[in-house]
Amino acid sequence: MLTDKVLKNIQIQELRGFFKDNDVKGRSTRINASSTPLKYLEYLNVIEEEIASNEVGTLTSEVVDQFVFEHLFYANSNIHFVFRFSSYLHEIPRTDAEITRIFTRMPQLMFNQSLVDWDDNTRRINLCTTRSTYFDDGQLKSLLFLFRVANLEMEHGMTSVFCGVTLDFEHDLLIVKFNQNQFTRLDGESLLHVISIKNALSGAGDFADSFAWMRINLQQLNEDTVNSTIYRLFRELSLEAERLLDSKMTEENLMHIENFMENIGLNDLEPKLKEEYMKQIKAVIFQDISRTMEDTRFENGWVFKLGFREGDNSRASQNAEKRSPVYSQQVFWQLKEIIHRTGKMQEGGFHWKFENSFVDVRMESKNGALLVYYYSRLRSERREKEEYVLRKIAENFQFE
Repeated sequence: MLTDKVLKNIQIQELRGFFKDNDVKGRSTRINASSTPLKYLEYLNVIEEEIASNEVGTLTSEVVDQFVFEHLFYANSNIHFVFRFSSYLHEIPRTDAEITRIFTRMPQLMFNQSLVDWDDNTRRINLCTTRSTYFDDGQLKSLLFLFRVANLEMEHGMTSVFCGVTLDFEHDLLIVKFNQNQFTRLDGESLLHVISIKNALSGAGDFADSFAWMRINLQQLNEDTVNSTIYRLFRELSLEAERLLDSKMTEENLMHIENFMENIGLNDLEPKLKEEYMKQIKAVIFQDISRTMEDTRFENGWVFKLGFREGDNSRASQNAEKRSPVYSQQVFWQLKEIIHRTGKMQEGGFHWKFENSFVDVRMESKNGALLVYYYSRLRSERREKEEYVLRKIAENFQFE
């Protein structure tokens, strides 16, 4: 059954909004505890009462299950390890009916298991539920596995820790997802928990009967592959920004640059060297333009962080937590030509705009994976935001 340990992965304001959206009667009087841990117990009690009442207009088991799943699998996970994979499932019919027939023959896969009725056992890694999504033509798009990996003493008491795994058949990406705050507090080396999940997916130990038949072949990503991918994402946004900034360069500015170069004798230099000086002077003006330009002018988004390493030297942009465009920072103009020349970047922060929404992520290479960090205030509409980010990653994968 649903427990308060599970609900503690959902913020109180999100539970409050869920009750309001579903018009739960008497919610203001039924939820009145002064402490947060007791509030979670009260929310749990009301959910159980509503489901048990079977009255029209009350919360149903299906509605609660979908709400809890969306939060555990999407909203609560903000550190993603992205790998590539292949699987036997690429080779068989993958319609809803076929997948349902195959998966329901194996109860250990917990196919469409309701989280309202899920029984949390004592095993360290426990598969809670498996879900599937489909394209408009009815073919399998992704498989979603939700694991309970541990219990942790957190701010509001004992909390269940979950890990989501996405097998994305559209892009052949495998994503292992945690809540970063919980992930860093798990006993032992944090990455051992990623290895445990990877071992489970390969059919090791208790999960041999669950996953071995799928023949999931996980492919590590080398550092050059990830760094090339981050660079291509950087290039896409930064070149667009440079074109926009260049369009703001007035004839008066260009005249001042020409006069300045003539006054200090730079017009007599050979063309290539003169062009280099021109770029450096323009860069100073571009920084100033970027400082005064409204963010809305960047149609598809912007880069807000860059990290670049050359030899033993590392350079990075500052104030990345503000997630403002990096183009007003001197380090961008100092490094951009080197970054374009090498075609690699070790870290990048990207603000993407799409369909009246946006998403902010930071990416880096680590332990054979592309790590994607979602910022903490991006819990709403996370399914759509994750799908957008995965599509951008897939479009820009550069293999060595």
